[in-house]
Amino acid sequence: MTDTTTAARPAFTLRRHHAAVSAVDFNLDATLMASADQHGHVVIWSTATFRPVRAWNAHPGRQILRVSFLNDTTLLTFGRGEALNVWDLDSEHQVATAGAAKGVLDEAVTAAPPLLAQMQVLSGGLCGGDVIPISSDTTGESHFLVALPSADESGKFDLFLLRLNSSSDTTKGRFAPITRHCGHDPSQPISFGMLLSLRWFHRTDPSLITPWCLLAGYETGTVVTWGWRRTSDEEPRVRPPGRVPDPLAHVTVAPAGVPITCAVPDRKAKVGVAGTASSTIYFFELVPQDASSVIVSPLNLPAAMTGTDDSKTGVHGLVFRADNKRIAVASWSSGVHILSRNGKHMATLPCAVEGDAAVAFSPLLADTTTPAAPTASSWTLSAQQLLAAGTADGAVLLWRVR
Repeated sequence: MTDTTTAARPAFTLRRHHAAVSAVDFNLDATLMASADQHGHVVIWSTATFRPVRAWNAHPGRQILRVSFLNDTTLLTFGRGEALNVWDLDSEHQVATAGAAKGVLDEAVTAAPPLLAQMQVLSGGLCGGDVIPISSDTTGESHFLVALPSADESGKFDLFLLRLNSSSDTTKGRFAPITRHCGHDPSQPISFGMLLSLRWFHRTDPSLITPWCLLAGYETGTVVTWGWRRTSDEEPRVRPPGRVPDPLAHVTVAPAGVPITCAVPDRKAKVGVAGTASSTIYFFELVPQDASSVIVSPLNLPAAMTGTDDSKTGVHGLVFRADNKRIAVASWSSGVHILSRNGKHMATLPCAVEGDAAVAFSPLLADTTTPAAPTASSWTLSAQQLLAAGTADGAVLLWRVR
């Protein structure tokens, strides 16, 4: 287990990609992990055996900016400047479950899984957007909010509703626009610049018509919280209204000229953490009571590892663990850093000298079995957390983090 400032070697190193790994994610019951790379390939791994069960070219020749499990058997992928795809992984889930019992898996399937929904996306920026579940009903239909950068305006974003219907023998999905060209603050005379990060979060606030809000990070070093303010004649609702969201707060957290490469809210929707193109991350209030006295706390990451390219710096990924007690920071030049929720540096996890670009925690599950000496074939996911990091040399590294 990694819980000190001592560097720890990865528990597992997974290799299947031939390009930099740009995104990673776990499914909800932690039986599968997805990784994607800059050439458009996706690999689905079984966490029972840490072997691939499927690998296919999801977005040929395109960098994949996001992979997100919508449920245990449905995966969303976003290919830069191309499309948003939703895939049916039901067969992989069955194979992984069988593999957990047998301890073995057959060779990975190389054919693409069934495509449930697709939407063309022309944005060529580096923002991977975000998706969040909002509701499901007794008919088997689930609803998800999707936020993506706009194609024609670099600082704007578009919002969509994704419907997945699993009431019949086959699952079907479709996208519907909610509103487009969001992200204008009338109180600001100039643009926030290019949009580099978008994250949904849930915030309970009687002044909002819906609890769903967005945290956006921009190239000017500014972060903005967006939400829908409630007017006197509006009733609260689950789904956002068909109008552009309002700016709830904006904070310039980094010096001028230092872009916000990623920004994430904590699980309680009180504090945000922003990574930058430098070696500094910033903690800030998501929606401060007094915008003129917002608290911003910088944290300088440890120096670069020996042998790294000094011209390549910056934070490429940030993620809070589900219990809100740990933060993983993927930096280009100094490995993966584990922080406490208060910003205390807990550990540095070394990875390839070329740097790492993506991080994800496995879900917190009930601790039913905890082997004394876990191995690749016997270790069971539990309250012992897996942390995955994708590296520039095509590897996926896994650590166990308390």
